[in-house]
Amino acid sequence: MADGLCPRAPGASGWHGLHVSALPNGRLSSGTRPTALVMGFGPFGSVVDNPAARLASACVGASGTWEVCGDTMPVSYRRSVEHTARWISTVRPGLVLGIGVAANRRKPYLERWGRRCFNPSMPDIDGRLPDWGDSGRRSGRFSRRASRLPVDALARAAGIEVSDDCGRYVCNGWLYTCLGAFSESLPLGFLHVPMTGWNVVGICSLLDAFLALEEPPNG
Repeated sequence: MADGLCPRAPGASGWHGLHVSALPNGRLSSGTRPTALVMGFGPFGSVVDNPAARLASACVGASGTWEVCGDTMPVSYRRSVEHTARWISTVRPGLVLGIGVAANRRKPYLERWGRRCFNPSMPDIDGRLPDWGDSGRRSGRFSRRASRLPVDALARAAGIEVSDDCGRYVCNGWLYTCLGAFSESLPLGFLHVPMTGWNVVGICSLLDAFLALEEPPNG
């Protein structure tokens, strides 16, 4: 695979029952650098030019230490996970980062949790709600899954914040579902950016900080 170039994700069936893990050390079998998969959400509602999609595309080939693959995913509970699954099966990344926009925030936030909850009055662009059966309440509390990224350390390294509330729309649905669908050995998390977006340097700082945390200490 040439530097900065990623293959097209092939067609695939749904994600149900899928169990995908990274190759040893999170590296492609034919490469020398770890591969990061950056997936940004596309347009929805009044957001016709989603900064998350632009940022994901801009990250391709931007890092000197990672092989970065970036793509846009639809704001669909089902299709966003299916599209991510196809990419994971193709490039076998060492890290997966989803990106979405949060209009009510003024700075980027790494999300700590994906929760089994949604707003029943806000269907996705396919007109659908997640296929979870109900709002996800268990004993008065939402079931949740923790990000598989070291969010506090990465946020400090990049000079951003950590959020405990990923919302009740497709961003949260993607994070919660992916954390349950893909192997626990695959580092996976989510970043919310404001409408003004963020920059590629910031994404690269997150990736490099993760790599530094994963490297064994000298001696």
